[in-house]
Amino acid sequence: MKGAIPGNAVHLLENGHDYFPALEASLDAAEREVYLQTYIFAADATGRRIADALARAAARGVTVRVMVDGFGGREFVRSLMDELIAAGVEVQIYRRELRALSLRRHRLRRLHAKLAVIDGREAYVGGINILDDYDPKGPPFPRYDYAVRVEGPVLGRIVHSAHRLWWLLSWAGLRSRKALPRLLTPAHTAPAGDIEAAFLVRDNLRHRHDIEDAYLEAIGAARSDILIANAYFFPGRRFRAALVDAAERGVRITLVLQGVADHAIQQYATRALYPYLLDKGIRLFEYHRSQLHAKVAVIDCCWSTVGSSNIDAFSLLLAREANVVVDDDRFAGTLRASVERAIEAGAFDTFGRDAIDNARLLDALERAASAHLEALAAWRGSPAGIDAQQFGAARLRGYRRVRELARGSVSDLYLAESEEAGELVVLKVTRAVRKGNGVDQSFDRFLQEYEIVRRLRHPNVVRIHDLGVMDDFAFIVMEYFAGGDLRRRMRAPLTLREALGYALEIARALAAVHEAGVRHRDLKPGNVMVRDDGSLALIDFGLAKHEALAFEITDTGMIFGTPHYMSPEQGHGQPADERSDLYSLGVMFYEMLARAKPYDADNPMAIIYLHAKAPVPRLANEYARAQPIVDRLMAKAPDARFASAQEAAAILELALEELAAP
Repeated sequence: MKGAIPGNAVHLLENGHDYFPALEASLDAAEREVYLQTYIFAADATGRRIADALARAAARGVTVRVMVDGFGGREFVRSLMDELIAAGVEVQIYRRELRALSLRRHRLRRLHAKLAVIDGREAYVGGINILDDYDPKGPPFPRYDYAVRVEGPVLGRIVHSAHRLWWLLSWAGLRSRKALPRLLTPAHTAPAGDIEAAFLVRDNLRHRHDIEDAYLEAIGAARSDILIANAYFFPGRRFRAALVDAAERGVRITLVLQGVADHAIQQYATRALYPYLLDKGIRLFEYHRSQLHAKVAVIDCCWSTVGSSNIDAFSLLLAREANVVVDDDRFAGTLRASVERAIEAGAFDTFGRDAIDNARLLDALERAASAHLEALAAWRGSPAGIDAQQFGAARLRGYRRVRELARGSVSDLYLAESEEAGELVVLKVTRAVRKGNGVDQSFDRFLQEYEIVRRLRHPNVVRIHDLGVMDDFAFIVMEYFAGGDLRRRMRAPLTLREALGYALEIARALAAVHEAGVRHRDLKPGNVMVRDDGSLALIDFGLAKHEALAFEITDTGMIFGTPHYMSPEQGHGQPADERSDLYSLGVMFYEMLARAKPYDADNPMAIIYLHAKAPVPRLANEYARAQPIVDRLMAKAPDARFASAQEAAAILELALEELAAP
């Protein structure tokens, strides 16, 4: 392998889950000098976490040099750059975007490398940008990506590359060349392991084809198999010919490509190649579990690469990229196993139409089912599997933890994947079932919630899939709402028609709830969820009270609920019936239209006082026809409100019909 140097330690990091804690720890241990290069540096929670670590290093006297691409880092320039400069961090923007509509070719010459060097003793190279693993607009699973942590002699080339690019940008930006930056910490090139590795860059000078040539050399020498996982795959003629030649030699070739696309045109171009590649016997998988952002490959037993370079014209002909190439059977085996797990967890095989018949399809399904069961059994016993089945202190089999959603005093919420159904669900888990010699009161409340919801079968009430008790913990499995809650929907203005429709769905849910003998007692936008089809569902019956249950949760006079949405009687700890929920609905209906809560103050007791004493606020003139409904729902005296949720629903439905009338 050209340019390879022995004696290195190379550690694979999968996704931000591995990468960001390691990078943050290295930054916190930095003593003299840090270089960081990235295409995107977002101002989200992860970006601010790394920015804080950079600022802490600068505060200790470490020279911190951050370079962000001018196109990918536009948000960074607007949000984080000035904060970092004020904290003592040196910042340079690679080809800053000054004219958004310019179509000159140099605008495509971007800094796409993701690189960090700490004190010349360790480096991180890969494809992971500085941003959250979870795309708020995408699937609820982390981006699929990799990086490596490197120590040893290959650091000489990595440190030289990082410093040289910093020096070049400094030189280009200085009228006087006397104050050019110097390298403070030479690379630590003493042996750190037994891995042979090379560091490759692609630039627009002497290294235009280094990364592509490394791929072509390895593909040309391949004898058994080639595994490539690449986000943006549109290879040129030479690369396509090398793959076809390998396939004709009998080499098994597997490509893992994007299924969830963030650049639709790029995906259309890639899919245009599918018939040609499939016809040559190349196997194609599309990864659909989340956004594939990886740029990795494993060839035969030992050759592998991890980096920022895609296999398309942008990466191989224009952008500045960085890859680490490794010649080691152990590292290659680790990377191969990781990619194969990703295929098993979230990729779909792609067949040419003329190659599909019943026998092949049945065989593929049987092999997939068998492989899935084997992988699932192995995964359950692995450290990652054990960790993914851990929900706080409770370990629940049959579900894979995706992420924690919320923590409460009584229970915790998790987004999980059901192994049996293969769908996303929400798990609500109690902290403990027992307390001393008896059952914890929080568990009683937990059972009460399930007992209530289990009896309800209504389209506007959350669906409960399962209930279980494991060890000293209990859990409820309920449907997952990708659309979030009503609070999110209310951030944007609602029309009168939309607000009436939402209020009608909630009123219908309350009618079903009340008919079952249940009062919700904590109705608020955060407890109303939005399904994918736009319909609403009522959740969180933890404070609800069922007339037939044998136990009580709250003593008379105790106040539970959310003050902004409490009825006057509930706020004062007085007996409250179903009409208390109607008052909360009135508050929500008003808020949907006015985009503000009807009463607000500095403390909860003041809000409760306003609910009891202040007049019902007036809506704007454009919503005046809804004022009588608000007045009835928010009447101070329960007897002045609608007699039931069913009556409220009838009035709301009538208002919608009148609104639709010509």
